[in-house]
Amino acid sequence: LRFLTGLGILVFLSFTLSAESPLLAFQRGKTLQQQSNYLSAVAEYRSALQQNPNYLEAWVGLSECFLAMQEYDQALEAVVEARRLGGRSVNVMNLHADVLLSLARTEEAGKVYSEVLLLEPNNTTALLGRAQIALAENQPDVALEEFQRALDRSSNNRTALLSLAIVADAQGLSDAADRYIQLALQHHNNHPAVHLIAARQAYQRGGVSQALYHTATAINLRKDYFDAILLQAQILMRQQRIAEAKASIEQLIRLQPDNPSVWYLNAVASDAAGDTDNALYDLERALRLNPGNEFVRATWETLLRKSTELDSAKRMEAASYHVNLANGYVSQNLRIRAG
Repeated sequence: LRFLTGLGILVFLSFTLSAESPLLAFQRGKTLQQQSNYLSAVAEYRSALQQNPNYLEAWVGLSECFLAMQEYDQALEAVVEARRLGGRSVNVMNLHADVLLSLARTEEAGKVYSEVLLLEPNNTTALLGRAQIALAENQPDVALEEFQRALDRSSNNRTALLSLAIVADAQGLSDAADRYIQLALQHHNNHPAVHLIAARQAYQRGGVSQALYHTATAINLRKDYFDAILLQAQILMRQQRIAEAKASIEQLIRLQPDNPSVWYLNAVASDAAGDTDNALYDLERALRLNPGNEFVRATWETLLRKSTELDSAKRMEAASYHVNLANGYVSQNLRIRAG
């Protein structure tokens, strides 16, 4: 009897742990998602869904992660499942529309946003989505109106303020753009994206020290903020502060070692510092990562001509590329003419 009682407890505990495991996997996924660890979050959400295929929140989290990773087709598959389970949930509907918009399916996205606004006329997310559609359709005036509507319904909304600042600036409405960015800084001073946009606008107006202040603040708020570090490096390069720029570029390399643009920027900095050998090495690395980038190739060849002998192996390599390219065009032309 004692054995059977113990066995019953084990069976009960096993069942209980099994029943809890989708929730635990979901909670781990949510935590990882909040930390921007999207790949690991996807694994946890999938684990939850393997045990409970009708777990709405896990489908939503999965779609959000794929959207953040720009895996839009997979984001769509997940959110379609969420729509099946979530019915008329406006949050799920908005996510569906956001994914469709990311896939450039603007007409479908607009219909879903409109459905949301029928249910909730003041839904800020849907209003912002319609503004994004207006931008995608090259209607900046309509976008400004939609962003303003969103701001009117959600006072000090960060996305609306930043969007209004960017669109107004692109339309040449500098005073309005400055006003929106100042409001964003006033109400969202601890958000790195606000400081990044402020830095860009300050630099466009010639405010170098102000731009560097905002890039530094953005990086302090988010240590791995690639776009802010890149802007910082570019500003420092243009100010001929090469050593400081190189320090920023080293951070970029650590964050994205396979990004050819980072190696190109490092080459420009090395060349400015008089380090031609490293500049050539960095340009060659950029070309290995993106062989079709003719701008980088032209820069590499120009530097080769300045720094190497006519019969150097590197020059021969550069020449053979063009010979092979020309031969390829000749062969292609002959095939076309042959019909």
